[in-house]
Amino acid sequence: MDYKIENIEERGERPEQVLSCLRKSDLGDEGEFGQIYVIHIKPGAVKGNHYHAKKREWLVCLQGKVEVTLKDRESGEEKVEVLDADDSEVKRLYIPPGLAHCVEAKSPAILLEYSSTEFNPEDDDYIKFNIK
Repeated sequence: MDYKIENIEERGERPEQVLSCLRKSDLGDEGEFGQIYVIHIKPGAVKGNHYHAKKREWLVCLQGKVEVTLKDRESGEEKVEVLDADDSEVKRLYIPPGLAHCVEAKSPAILLEYSSTEFNPEDDDYIKFNIK
């Protein structure tokens, strides 16, 4: 599976801290701006269960704790990554096109998501794929 989990740059001490969630240089060759989302998830809720043919996504957990399940559709390989805002090092998760994923909140959570393309309800790039 071709995803990345990385520590992100932190400046200052909590609670007065600046997190450098995503820079243009993190986007690689695709430096065009897409869309930023703030996602609120209630404990136990599962979001996603899909993949994208073209869109790339980056996730940072700003509050709470979530488990992100990633599944390779061809091999069936599955991996769970935990994003926890209270960890000593905040992580950013990169999800490439074609990788199925879902997010389950383990506590009330707020995620920051950057998508490489803007949301378009007429676009067929959102493909359902049941993981959980």
